[in-house]
Amino acid sequence: KVAGAAKPGFHDSGVEVDEVERYSGECVHFDKRRGFGFIQPDVEGLVPDGKVMVHWAEITSSDKWPCLQKGSAVEFNLKKVVVKSGSAAIIRAAGVTLPGGEAIALDGELEEKREPVGNRGDRYSGTIKFYDTKKGFGYVSLDTP
Repeated sequence: KVAGAAKPGFHDSGVEVDEVERYSGECVHFDKRRGFGFIQPDVEGLVPDGKVMVHWAEITSSDKWPCLQKGSAVEFNLKKVVVKSGSAAIIRAAGVTLPGGEAIALDGELEEKREPVGNRGDRYSGTIKFYDTKKGFGYVSLDTP
């Protein structure tokens, strides 16, 4: 168990964390676009806030963009990340897998739910007409077949 600190999500940098122990829990939120979410451990009081942050890089997966789905059961370790000032630490999930240690694979499941434009597998070419690098979107004028 981890002792708490004044600011939510942050803990005293001297906090002790067992980084070997595996815990189970459930994903309560994951923002795929921002690449992070939260896991609620099955063990009450494991962390003071009741939720552990998970970053996409800590998910054991062969997916191009690893993510979790709300309600998914997972296993994980805890990891202490000391902030730059050295006065505080964040407790995060590490080595996140399915129960039993199996890698998480959602790409195929999510791909099946997508509605393709045209026929699945078709390729298109065109010319970029506009692209806003700050907002990350743009428009393409398709070439005629």
